[in-house]
Amino acid sequence: MSALGRVVRAGVRRRRTQSIAIGMAALVATASSVLGGSLLVASQEPFD
Repeated sequence: MSALGRVVRAGVRRRRTQSIAIGMAALVATASSVLGGSLLVASQEPFD
């Protein structure tokens, strides 16, 4: 395991709640951008 991996794991262990909150925020941001892109593509298609 690299030194960077050890540092990251130690930081996540120390700040578990903050790490979960950041992970959830990234998940919501990704999901909303995918949904927005899908809606944009769907709105450009002809109406059937």
